[in-house]
Amino acid sequence: MERQIKRISFEGFADNLAEVIDEVSRENETFVVETKFGEIEVKRVSPTELRQREKTQEDKDAFLASAGAWADVDVDGFLSGNRPPFFARSS
Repeated sequence: MERQIKRISFEGFADNLAEVIDEVSRENETFVVETKFGEIEVKRVSPTELRQREKTQEDKDAFLASAGAWADVDVDGFLSGNRPPFFARSS
């Protein structure tokens, strides 16, 4: 027998967030939150769904190709928490 998906209004979800998340996690329940913009499904993600795929050579090449794009970023300014990141000024 297939389980019925529980439906809850956005207000009900917001007012009982901890309880809803606990039920989703503990009982592997799925909820549909009804908003004025549409419906949002809230469900528990299994560990297998979280696994990342193996990186390909194409992925590595794309990462290395983008590395130079940050050459003009002032790393100290960026790490200090100042946002947006400060770019080094050319002398």
